[in-house]
Amino acid sequence: MDKNHASNLSPYRPELISFQPLNGADSCFCQLYKQFKNAPYKEAGYDKAREFILSAWKNHIERAITESIAHNYKALLIEKIQAKHSKAPVFETVNTSGDAHERSFEIAVFFDGEELSRGSGKSKKEAGQNAAKAALDRLSF
Repeated sequence: MDKNHASNLSPYRPELISFQPLNGADSCFCQLYKQFKNAPYKEAGYDKAREFILSAWKNHIERAITESIAHNYKALLIEKIQAKHSKAPVFETVNTSGDAHERSFEIAVFFDGEELSRGSGKSKKEAGQNAAKAALDRLSF
């Protein structure tokens, strides 16, 4: 068997890989690692395995990176405020409601003791992102 032949990877065709998007780039790369560790890279060689992984995951990797950068309003708000001031904004959970399986969170963003905005969501992360986006909109960043 020719170890450098691409057909060695045929049982691992991209369309046979299951991909369940979780949450952002980290989970995408975690899934990539889990599936890659069982790939036939030892038989076909690193270059063929790399070519396969990139063809199978290219769109998912690009989407995860783009989404994590484009929608991280909290990091963007912190960066913008710290560029002008020496302090960072403070995010505080101001309200939690709902049953354990259907929680809703409300988070407020404060800077220098002033409330900049509030956001709500089904998780603290979502509420914090919504609050940061509202703050960015309010401050015209």
